[in-house]
Amino acid sequence: MHRKPDRKLIGNRLKLLRTKYLKLSQEKLAEILGVKRNTLSNWERGENEMNYEAMHILYTKFGVNINWLLTGEGSMFVKSPQEKETPTNQAGIDRELAQMLSMLSPEQQQVLGDIFKTFLKKGGLMQSSSSSEKPKENAKGLVDSHGENVVG
Repeated sequence: MHRKPDRKLIGNRLKLLRTKYLKLSQEKLAEILGVKRNTLSNWERGENEMNYEAMHILYTKFGVNINWLLTGEGSMFVKSPQEKETPTNQAGIDRELAQMLSMLSPEQQQVLGDIFKTFLKKGGLMQSSSSSEKPKENAKGLVDSHGENVVG
């Protein structure tokens, strides 16, 4: 049977986290969590149940292990609070992009680099209104605006 976490114990862990490890005032942590100071105070005293949005912020901003916060089990942090934040899924995107780039020949990598440079110089796709500037795809692969094969 699943037991509901004890609000008082969660509050004690939240206060411990705030004072000893994050070294933040109630005012500052409440501001970060997007709540009033008295709301945070009520959570710390176990008078009210903490909301999921606040838990999510503790996880994403400080790397707090939510399982620890709710149950006291496991380590307090899933990552160090000093670690630089990585935007959601950024690491996965970077790995995937690096893997795709590694499959290209040096010549293809150079052409792709030139395309990116041109793209950035022109301000991205939103700036490009002429369809003749956009790369097209043919049976051989991607071709540039002059009809030359880029990849393939």
